[in-house]
Amino acid sequence: MYGSVDDPVLDLAMDDADHDARALYVSIEALFQANKEPRTVVLGQEFHSMFQGDLFVDAYAQKMKHTADALWEVGHPASNPQLVLNLLRGLNLRFTNIADIITNTSPLPDFRSVTNMLRVKELRLGNEGKEASTSAIAASSICSCMSPSCLSTSSASNRGGGGKGKGSKGKGGRSGNSSGGRRNQ
Repeated sequence: MYGSVDDPVLDLAMDDADHDARALYVSIEALFQANKEPRTVVLGQEFHSMFQGDLFVDAYAQKMKHTADALWEVGHPASNPQLVLNLLRGLNLRFTNIADIITNTSPLPDFRSVTNMLRVKELRLGNEGKEASTSAIAASSICSCMSPSCLSTSSASNRGGGGKGKGSKGKGGRSGNSSGGRRNQ
């Protein structure tokens, strides 16, 4: 028994008198039971005030499950509906639509199913964000080339000033087009 208990706990549980294994066990149990109710209050507050913030769905769900497991260990387990509803309550606002759908599902899905649904939604939102940024970059490139300054710059370079495009004079000094707008034959 001495080898299976941490030294600080053993020091608190033992007094100067010799203890048999039963007395030592009862003393250690009393130490843990003395902290049970205050720990329940702290864990309950942590559980009910948890928000996702910038966490990924997996990290948020894991944190929620860890706190629920700790509540179970002190004798105050959270039921599956409590766990699911608390998870949905603290979600980032970008999950509002899926949270409404899950909340209105009867019967309420279990925690693992809800976490999987949210994970899929998170992936979809991530892909939509990538597509939107790619579209925005492409649109800004097109828009910037359609702006009057872009058009005037490109048309000015094509009008003259040394360009060798259509209508510019070559080495022979003749224009590629005749004055009547027809091609020379």
